[in-house]
Amino acid sequence: MPAEDVTLSTALPLSAGFGTAITGSHLAPPPAPEPPAPSPAPTATLTEGDLVRHLSDPLWQLLARHQLLVPLLRQSVIAEAVAEVTLGEEERQQAQKNWLQQQGIQSPEQLVQHLTAHGMSEADAL
Repeated sequence: MPAEDVTLSTALPLSAGFGTAITGSHLAPPPAPEPPAPSPAPTATLTEGDLVRHLSDPLWQLLARHQLLVPLLRQSVIAEAVAEVTLGEEERQQAQKNWLQQQGIQSPEQLVQHLTAHGMSEADAL
């Protein structure tokens, strides 16, 4: 019994299922991939947690490598947890005093320098 001739077209279906269609002796380029769903643009309605959840994988890895990921996540969770807390005037002043002491800020000039160095506004800090 003679051996059956096997050719590429008889061994594989016309669509290989690997992103390349086989048509005759020419290979067609794979179809263009669908664009990824757009990340939400930063707006006033996004929270810190929303922004953290949309970090790219390389950025997650970079933060982890420099041991900044856990502090970032910790601060984001705290910020979201206290976002809806309303302090009375006396509590707000005590919180400001404690924060200024923790940061080693003893003058208005030092406060301005600290805010500038950390990209914060007075409203962010106080």
